[in-house]
Amino acid sequence: MKYVVLVTETLTREITVTAVNKDSAREIAAGWYKREELALDHNDWKGTTFEVVS
Repeated sequence: MKYVVLVTETLTREITVTAVNKDSAREIAAGWYKREELALDHNDWKGTTFEVVS
């Protein structure tokens, strides 16, 4: 199933991921987001939340 995960930080963005349930959707989005942020050389995700919105 596809889930839309809302990433809340300084900027709010949505990530669509395919996962078997909401918990794994949140984990997949968190992992994807952190890898992307590392690539952009941003290393502080404290306070970042991942919420499955649909």
